[in-house]
Amino acid sequence: MQKLLLPIVLAVSVVLVACEPHELAWWSSTAEDLEQDDYNAGCEHDMEACIRARERLTTAIGDDYGPTPTTTTTTKTTTAPPSPVGGWRSVSAGEDHSCGVRADSTVTCWGDNSFMKADAPSGEFTSVSAGTRHSCGVRTDSTVTCWGRNNDGEGDAPGGEFTSVSAGNNYSCGVRADSTVTCWGLNNRGKADAPGGTFTSVSAGHGHSCGVRADGTVACWGRNNHGQADAPGGTFTSVATGEDYSCGVRTNGTVACWGLNDDRQTDAPGGTFTSVSTGTMHSCGVRADGSTTCWGLNDNGRTDVPNGTFTSVATGAMHSCGVLTDGTVACWGNNDGGQAGPPE
Repeated sequence: MQKLLLPIVLAVSVVLVACEPHELAWWSSTAEDLEQDDYNAGCEHDMEACIRARERLTTAIGDDYGPTPTTTTTTKTTTAPPSPVGGWRSVSAGEDHSCGVRADSTVTCWGDNSFMKADAPSGEFTSVSAGTRHSCGVRTDSTVTCWGRNNDGEGDAPGGEFTSVSAGNNYSCGVRADSTVTCWGLNNRGKADAPGGTFTSVSAGHGHSCGVRADGTVACWGRNNHGQADAPGGTFTSVATGEDYSCGVRTNGTVACWGLNDDRQTDAPGGTFTSVSTGTMHSCGVRADGSTTCWGLNDNGRTDVPNGTFTSVATGAMHSCGVLTDGTVACWGNNDGGQAGPPE
């Protein structure tokens, strides 16, 4: 739950927080350095008012303060039926929408369509990434196209050729054909300040980013209040950034996670994995035998994986999706916006 934020006095860089008339607390902070923890302190008393306050906060000081508060009493949990056999190559889960690349290389998105983030453009793509309020994909000609929210330039993909792209919370990052990383969009706390050097992959999260360097080590940058950017030593094949935490697959196939662990989202199970994905407060990974395991917060059934063998898995804010070995897509978890209902 998150707290009701009332008047924002930017002139003196002070935020007044009120829950009830008799509960007042002051935080002194600049707008740029306001921590999400301040905002997340609670919304216990009036959820609708909190959502309205969050919109005012977003307008005043930027949009890097987490997803709009929701209640679990009005959401519905589902394990959606798989899509038709052989229909999909990959899938990506965002905050409340999902996107996938079909067998014919076209992109289809489903779920919440605010900011038109689920209106995928025509053409052929090799990969797609669903972010918080926008989406990006790499076309077959290696250029990047983004759609959805673009208030902070997160949809203004630079020119040139890319091998991969990752859509985060109001910013994006991609690996260029020369293996350097470029990020664009909102850059508070330096989350879009990609370091130099060559990389094999990059992941844009909520307030921080991580990438696997050409030598297999992981580098992270941006927000680090919970140690989410303190990558451990060793070599990795992949890395994924969630909200205030990160996980990666080591070269020996084991998963290591670091950062915030209030819902055990960084308590990776043992065994060997081929991939891992991080969400808001839950994580999922595909094991070497093709089974998928999820851990962390399980409200809305977001960690209740359906039966089957998978080639990949993607975690969103409160839902997950995966591609099964027969090319079908299955999703599970929160489905209040249709994000866990893949189309035929």
